[in-house]
This record gives sequence, C-alpha cells and structure tokens, in this order.
Amino acid sequence: MPPRIATRTILIERHADEVFAFIASAANWPKWAIESCESVKPMLDGCWLTRSTSGSGTLCVVPGADRRSVHFDIALHEGDWAIDCRLSERGQATGFELIFPQPEHCDEFCFSDYMMIAEHRLRRLKTLLETTASPLSPSAGL
Repeated sequence: MPPRIATRTILIERHADEVFAFIASAANWPKWAIESCESVKPMLDGCWLTRSTSGSGTLCVVPGADRRSVHFDIALHEGDWAIDCRLSERGQATGFELIFPQPEHCDEFCFSDYMMIAEHRLRRLKTLLETTASPLSPSAGL
C-alpha cells in the first residue's frame, strides 16, 4: 500500500522571497518548530544537530534552486521524516504548503497527531512572519 500523503497550506502575508529566506535557514527552526527543535547547532556535513525536550536529532535543509521549494530531512529518536514545502506567490502574500508522506514508523494515530502539530507550527510561522518587521534581522528579538 502506498504511503499516505498529507498536505497543510496557509497564506502568509509576506513576500515569497522573505518566507523562503526564513524557512530555508535551519537556524530559524527553533522560532517556529519548537515541539521538535528547541535549539540547533551546525554540523560539519551541512546539516544541523537539533535538541528538544524529547532528545536530539538532525535536520538537513535543502533549498530549491527555484527559491520556491525546500526539502527537510529530519532524523529524530522516534524515526525519520522527509517533508517538502512549496511556496506560491499570491500578490504580496505567499501560499505556504507542507507535504508530508507518512513514514513507515508512524501509524495512523501518530500521523494524525503529527498533522495537528504541523498545523500549530504553520500558525506560529504565519504569526511570526506577519508580526515581525524583519524576521531575519538579529534585532528582531526572536
């Protein structure tokens, strides 16, 4: 049976270039993906070591050359996740879509739970990007 694929989409009132720059940086994950990433530290291979209350893991971020897609490979204690994201310009706003294939280690209950967490993350990301003058600025207080 092919894996289930779920998508979650949100409209962010920010230009796609700014949204891309923010999400393509693993250093920003602790600002919006706090359930699995309280801190990050760069590793020599270009990926990032993540830490959270549930343990440590790795995060590899692969920005698309088109500056409208990003691939995330996440290895956590409970298993690995491969998540894609697509951005679409909608005037000065950006459609932000996350695409989640259900990993083999995750049953329906686990996957549904993770989708609820993803919805919280998207709302947090939207709020962060829409209410911060420059989310990439060190003086943004994030």
